[in-house]
Order: sequence, then structure tokens, then C-alpha cells
Amino acid sequence: MQSLFQAYILNNGVEVKNRLVVAPMTHWGSDANGHITHEEHEFIKGRAEDFGMFISAATLVAHGGKSFDCEPHAIDEGDLESLSELANTIKSQGAKAILQLHHGGYTAIPELTNGLDVIAPSAINSAREMSADEVEALVVAFGNATKLAIKAGFDGVETRC
Repeated sequence: MQSLFQAYILNNGVEVKNRLVVAPMTHWGSDANGHITHEEHEFIKGRAEDFGMFISAATLVAHGGKSFDCEPHAIDEGDLESLSELANTIKSQGAKAILQLHHGGYTAIPELTNGLDVIAPSAINSAREMSADEVEALVVAFGNATKLAIKAGFDGVETRC
């Protein structure tokens, strides 16, 4: 049990103050544009204290992949202020801030995709199989979201597809 409270060094040299991690939680707290709300900010405030790492809720990387209402976004520069606020809120409590990147694939909800097709690596449920170009575009979207996370001050990313 004592090792839970000891620092841990990741392969890239980053030190996490202990081995306690807040797992990502879906909390439906962002606004319609995927930006942090006052309520979400208040929810996260105090939740990262005494933890070594805090992994954010699944954060959308591309339109068309939304799997739950009020999902946060990391799609373009317009999301940067909100992402920065989230990273700063987590880090101000002493935890490493990790942004969970997400595209819903076959779990995307058609009513939340702004008229875009639900796409996935293969046709399943109501999803259409992705073309090679769509696969490439989604890889680029994950890369772009990673760049936004770094620019916003996150310490790392985790992907969820």
C-alpha cells in the first residue's frame, strides 16, 4: 500500500507525485459548443486534489463522432480557451492533467452528428464503414486534438475510440 503514495517516473521522465489516478468520467458538463461550463469547472475543482493524475472526460476530436450530449471538444482553435481552463483547473490542484481524446465511431448518436454519417472502421449497428480517406482524416483529427491539448497545457493525452 505504501507504494501507492510514492512518486512514479514515466518512461518520458515525467514524475507523477503518486500512483492515484482519477479515471475519466462522463459528466455531461460542457455546453452545446463543447466548452467547459461554470458547473463543470466547479465539479472538477477539488476532484484532482491529492491525486497524481486526472484523466478528463472523453473529449471529441471530430464532428460526427459525438456519443453523448454536452461532450467536450478538442476540434479547433475555438476550443483552446476551454481546454486551457480545464488543464489549469486540474494542474492547480497538483495533479497531472490528461485529456482523453475520443471519437464515438459506431456509438456516435445520429442526432448529435450535425447531419454527418455515423462512421466506424466497419459497418456495425447504424454506422457506415469508413473510407480510406475518412480513416486518414480521423488520424489527422486525433493528431490535431493532441496539439491542442499540448497548447492548452495538458501533460498528456489518452485515446478512446
